[in-house]
Amino acid sequence: LNQIIIMWSSAGGWMARRLLIRNPKFYSKALITCANKVPSKKQLKIVSNKPIWLVAAKKEPIIPFFSQKFTWNRLKKLTKVPDSCRFTIFKKKVYCPDWKKAGYPHLLSKVISYDFRMVDWLFGKYDGINYPLTETVLATNEVIPTNGLISWLQNSN
Repeated sequence: LNQIIIMWSSAGGWMARRLLIRNPKFYSKALITCANKVPSKKQLKIVSNKPIWLVAAKKEPIIPFFSQKFTWNRLKKLTKVPDSCRFTIFKKKVYCPDWKKAGYPHLLSKVISYDFRMVDWLFGKYDGINYPLTETVLATNEVIPTNGLISWLQNSN
């Protein structure tokens, strides 16, 4: 049970983050999209040794982008695994790797779960191909291609 990954979005992303913070030994890493509420420094210190990938949309109509950016900036300062923490920003609209519009910006996890083009991306078909209109930054401030979810899941600390 050392490779349980928690992932969800919006209020589910907030709950996933809460579960990670309450049970840090149970989860190995987290992928959280459009999560509401900013965690405290104390909460993030609890999971500072975990690879965390935050995903947000700049044109997010429900969860303010600035709060997700604030969470990222706080995590960046506290993480002990900066090469394994990422923040991906969908800059305009949400597109799949084949440039087809993927849907409503707030429902990134739904898009990931139900859009087969996204599933192909998640499970490696598009590994190595930059994701359209996004930017991904490591906690080291290095900008990297938005790809490689599977390699991140397999290789992050």
